[in-house]
Amino acid sequence: MNPKSVDNGVKDEMIRLMDKGNVAAFVDLATREGAQRLGSLDETAHRLILMILRVGDLITYDNMVTILRPLGLTSAGHYLRWVIWLTGPIEGTAAAKLMGASRASVSGIANTLEREGLIGKVPSAKDGRAMLLSLTDRGRKQLELAMQGISNSAGAMLNALTKQETATLLSLLEKVATATIANSRTRS
Repeated sequence: MNPKSVDNGVKDEMIRLMDKGNVAAFVDLATREGAQRLGSLDETAHRLILMILRVGDLITYDNMVTILRPLGLTSAGHYLRWVIWLTGPIEGTAAAKLMGASRASVSGIANTLEREGLIGKVPSAKDGRAMLLSLTDRGRKQLELAMQGISNSAGAMLNALTKQETATLLSLLEKVATATIANSRTRS
C-alpha cells in the first residue's frame, strides 16, 4: 500500500483513542483496518494479540517511566538482574535462555551492569571460559526496590478485577503461553 493512500483520519482517530486511554477502541479500529486492508484476517485472533501486545506495552512503559528510569535502570538490565536474583550466580548462556534473549544481547547488558557496579562476573568453576553473573549488594538492593514498585503497580492495576477474574485471566494467559510455545516449536 502506498503510504500516501493511507487515510489520515484513521491515524488521527488512533492517536485520539490512545490519548483518551481507550485501548479497546484503539484495538478494534486497528483490527478493522487490518481486516479491510488484508481482506482475509481472523479478526478475533488479531484483536486478542493486539490487545495482549498493547496492554504489555502500556505496562512496560509505565514501569519504565515511573519505577525503573527514576532508579537509573533499563527494562533489559532489570530483567537480567531479576533472573540472577531468582537463580543465584548464573552463566550468561543460561541467563539468555531464561530471558528469551541472545547470548550477545545478555553479554552487552551484563557489561553495562558490571560497569555500573550492579553485577559481578567470575569465571565458572565448571568451565573457566564461561563467566558467572551475580548481583552485587547494591544491585540486589536496587532490584528489590524496583520489584516492590512493580508489585505495587501491578496490585493497583489488578484492583480493576475481582479475585475470580484475576484467577481466570491468569489461567487463560497460561493456556495462551503454552499454545504460543507449541506453535513456535512447530515452525522452528
